[in-house]
Amino acid sequence: MADLIVEISEKKAQKYSARGLLCTTLDLLVYINQNVQMNVDSPTPTCDVLLSHGWRSVSVLIPPYSYVVLAANGAPEFLVEQVEKPRAAWSVGQSELFDI
Repeated sequence: MADLIVEISEKKAQKYSARGLLCTTLDLLVYINQNVQMNVDSPTPTCDVLLSHGWRSVSVLIPPYSYVVLAANGAPEFLVEQVEKPRAAWSVGQSELFDI
């Protein structure tokens, strides 16, 4: 899964850089809608490669889990507080929300 996130991050970073946009001002949200499952007990992957892409933050959504991989300086505080803390969806009435 980490390889997929890195691949997506690199493609998007190149695309936005070509348009003259700085990734340091952007937050990347990767939604994975494939037959994968997030193992919340697995070791935290290294984010050195993702840091080199320059994003302000990188988060992953693999229903029913969300995960903030990294949050650099300038990222919103609510993301900084959730780095490396997997979150599961929880129900409120008829809707699904993420516990952040």
